[in-house]
Amino acid sequence: MTEVSALTALGAGVLSFVSPCVMPLMPAYLSFVSGLSIEELRESEAGALDSAQRRHKVLLGALGFIAGFSTVFVLLGASATVIGSSLTGFRFQLGGWIITPAQIAGLLIIVFGLHLMGLLRIPWLYRERRFSIDAGTGLMRTYLLGGAFALAGRPALDPFWGSF
Repeated sequence: MTEVSALTALGAGVLSFVSPCVMPLMPAYLSFVSGLSIEELRESEAGALDSAQRRHKVLLGALGFIAGFSTVFVLLGASATVIGSSLTGFRFQLGGWIITPAQIAGLLIIVFGLHLMGLLRIPWLYRERRFSIDAGTGLMRTYLLGGAFALAGRPALDPFWGSF
């Protein structure tokens, strides 16, 4: 990696961190990842956890979060690469027309745009499914939180990352 691209990646990371989508979540994120309340994170009294124990809990939670976040992004990137490379030569003929994956994707974007405008109602897009996992505490909990954050927070950062 060249110095310029490393600097660009660092700048992009800092800008995405201070974005309005991410920065307001930081106190809750640190509290959830560490398992400590905001007050406990600020405390320095003798009866509370000492600073080394607090740092250790926060670091361990952050590493779990990063592992979950990274797993999701690696899986998304790898699956996009596999799907994209398998569709490279995909074409089919309909009458005298040759249809490519890009044309199909464009048609889907138009259909979803019409749905968002309210001109076309697609009932299955109104469904909601929820599930609950008791991940307990510790590393597994923060790992799952990181994965969920990557899936849920990715659309907010896509326009920013897509500009690079």
